[in-house]
Amino acid sequence: MPFLLALLPVLAQIGAAPSLGLPMIDRPTKPNIRKQPIIILPTPAGPLQTCLDAAGENPAAGEKIARAWIARGDKESAASRAQGHLCLGTALANQDQWDNARLTFAAGMNIAMPDDHMLRAELGAMAGDAALTAGDAG
Repeated sequence: MPFLLALLPVLAQIGAAPSLGLPMIDRPTKPNIRKQPIIILPTPAGPLQTCLDAAGENPAAGEKIARAWIARGDKESAASRAQGHLCLGTALANQDQWDNARLTFAAGMNIAMPDDHMLRAELGAMAGDAALTAGDAG
């Protein structure tokens, strides 16, 4: 008998179960749509986003911007210097210079602060992706 009770919901879904006199629940035919639209305000682009945009549109120009960023890095924080390497590695990867991109991403990972886990993880993953793309799985 417990087995039959366990099958009752399944049988009810396919219409083979006896009616228990319970009311049927109507399911909505269309999704619940918000009355007010959600407005997302654009955030101003920071130096990393500006550099990455340049590296995506014109990798050579993005490389130039990133190299200038890294060159003035003595006055910047560790996170800023690491972000400069992130941009440079992206520009190099967009030019199919995978070995140089891998080295640049790894250097940026080593520059980032030890407690900046997200930036270090992102740079490490990008270094790994560049190595795999270059055919260096080791």
